Amino acid sequence: MKFQPVSAEQALMLLGPTLALLFASCFMWLWRKHGRQRCVLYQAAAFACFAGGAALEGLFVTRGLGISSVLASLFYSLSAWLLANGFVCRARERNFRPVLYATVFSLIVVGQLYFCYVSPQLATRMHILNLGCGLMLLLAWSKIGVLRRGTFTNRALYWVYTSFMISLFLYAIRLSVASIRSEAAGVDQVAGWAATHLVSVLFIVVLSVLLLIGVLEKKIADLRSDRDHDMLTTILNRRGFLSHAQPALNRRTADRAAASLLLVDLDDFKLINDTYSHAVGDAVLAEVGRIIRRTIRAGDIAGRIGGEEFAILLPATDILGARDLAERIRVSLATNQFPGLPHTHRVTASIGVASGRLTDTLYTLMDRADSLLYEAKRFGRNRVMLPA
Repeated sequence: MKFQPVSAEQALMLLGPTLALLFASCFMWLWRKHGRQRCVLYQAAAFACFAGGAALEGLFVTRGLGISSVLASLFYSLSAWLLANGFVCRARERNFRPVLYATVFSLIVVGQLYFCYVSPQLATRMHILNLGCGLMLLLAWSKIGVLRRGTFTNRALYWVYTSFMISLFLYAIRLSVASIRSEAAGVDQVAGWAATHLVSVLFIVVLSVLLLIGVLEKKIADLRSDRDHDMLTTILNRRGFLSHAQPALNRRTADRAAASLLLVDLDDFKLINDTYSHAVGDAVLAEVGRIIRRTIRAGDIAGRIGGEEFAILLPATDILGARDLAERIRVSLATNQFPGLPHTHRVTASIGVASGRLTDTLYTLMDRADSLLYEAKRFGRNRVMLPA
């Protein structure tokens, strides 16, 4: 049996599925090992489908039309749908267009079958496939605009996605013009298909690297969030509060704006632990964290900095605004029914309020608020203490 060497076109076409399968395996491993994120699963499936389509195409595109070529087109269509949904998922949006996707997919299937068996025309099938996949990406494009305002990686992903979507439409237009001029026949068709594959291979490499960086960035961000947040109250812990509050205070200093800080300490919290158990005490702390999250505003920074002590930085807030927010927290605590405690038991807090000077650091601001907090304790607890 005579050995048939692989042509340059076939070698190029087999490079795509090899890379796609490699990246699909990487995404599946990341999905299984790091949180089982739905967008990562979509990406793995998209690259796997592309690999299947490209493998069929690379083996059979130069051997005439047939079922393998139709199947390759279906794999490509599925890949485009999965990729589009993966990006929508990454943008944390919901895609409400299943009917449109199903319509586009059905048109691709019908067109591939008709121009394969009824009126064999390779150029027309290429035109339908590129146009259909481009439409699928376009359906999701309007929902991923949020990525443009995200991290550098998300912005890069948005523009790579947009560029590839536009390239599919441009190639479909070029095919239409070539068909009108009767230039898309024979070898030219195969060469054109190979050129499309070259663009696809470049897209796979760039997109996959960016997606992998994005997954790793999210993993690092999750680890930082776990490190900086208190698991019980779900607000920042002491480390997280200090690392977030000082830069916010520095920005306030640069803008010459006011800033205030609250120190909140629960009154007689040890009595709750000793009387009702530490489990009830933990439930009380968790509820306090919920009340603080519900009460503070966007841009305020809250953290649990001690056992029953909380700090809240209020950027761009003067002493009167800080007093009002402190009173809302105090009243919310005093009137709330806490889980595990009798109805007659009220949880109260003493709060010290300090307003920042432009020369203040976070620590000097906390020292002044701490002194006012102990003044509130000394004068009977369950009160807000302001500077004289």
